[in-house]
Amino acid sequence: MDGHTHRLPKPKSRGERMVELALSKIKSTSDLPTKQDEAGTSFDPFDIDPEDPFDVGSWHYGVDADDDSSDAYIPSSVPESSDSGEESEVFPIQEIDTEKLSTATKTVPEAREESDHDVCPLPKVVTSNVQNTTTETVPEARDESDHDVCPLPKVVTSNVQNTTTEKKPKRPCYYCGEEQSQLVRHLTRKHKMEDAVVAALKLPKMEQRRAFEKIRKDGILKMNNVLEREHFDTLCDSIRDLTTGENGEIKAGLKLMIGYVLKKLIKTAKGYYIQTNEMEKSVEVDRFSAVLDLNWDYIFYTAQVMCEQRRNTLRKPQAMPVEEDVSKLRAFILNEMQKLSDDELMKWDHHYFCKDAELDY
Repeated sequence: MDGHTHRLPKPKSRGERMVELALSKIKSTSDLPTKQDEAGTSFDPFDIDPEDPFDVGSWHYGVDADDDSSDAYIPSSVPESSDSGEESEVFPIQEIDTEKLSTATKTVPEAREESDHDVCPLPKVVTSNVQNTTTETVPEARDESDHDVCPLPKVVTSNVQNTTTEKKPKRPCYYCGEEQSQLVRHLTRKHKMEDAVVAALKLPKMEQRRAFEKIRKDGILKMNNVLEREHFDTLCDSIRDLTTGENGEIKAGLKLMIGYVLKKLIKTAKGYYIQTNEMEKSVEVDRFSAVLDLNWDYIFYTAQVMCEQRRNTLRKPQAMPVEEDVSKLRAFILNEMQKLSDDELMKWDHHYFCKDAELDY
């Protein structure tokens, strides 16, 4: 010793060692392709099993997993002690084979596409840049897939408005007899000088409506008045249409009943007109009665004969029911009525009341 004490170099900290290791890696990148070509191999120092791409071990930034003491660890590329004048020897780091690790770094959709399993494709959403247009969404992608997907229901709306309106029926005018669908407008324009129309126009809205309604009903009554000689032919045609069946047979009972109803109507109308001192209308009813009597045989004679023949046929013995059937029917009716009356706990409803009424009838 020449009097000077030899001091040991101060151990480098972990951060300094990591910085030196990073600088050595940067310096070795320029010479790395040439060395790989000379060696002819692609050795990966971090690859445990070259044939297995998923065998990358767990590293802790320069600390060995098997070493318990992290302070005593010294990287192999950095010597434990070195002189200040000598350069430290740096081992070149081989390039990691990216092709082997590419399969490990692939995303899940890419790995699924290369696998043999059938994977449902993700739905595509196709939008349009044109304004006020519909976008093609998930249903198109579902149609391309192999899965059976129920189509979305379509709602079809129509912008066409319903223009059909119910037309008012035509009513006969009381003054001129013309049929009008707008009877009030017709009265106010064509017959505005009539006393009833003038009085109706002076009334309030509700009373005015009732007054025009009375005029309308009077016009219908005047049009449908059958006790006028001018409408006798129309009356005969109406009776013929009502009393003729589909096959051309005559409904004798209905036809004869209409004739007697007309006779009763003549008596009633004549008495009403005499009571109200309307002698002109009473005389008109007498004239209509004379026309009906003259045409009675022409209209109702056939129906009257058919009704009389049917009545005479029913009185013959062969048309009468058998006495045994009558006795059986009587016994059945009495038995059913006795059952209904004896059952005190029975709850009477509409069905039992109708049954009792039919038995009594």
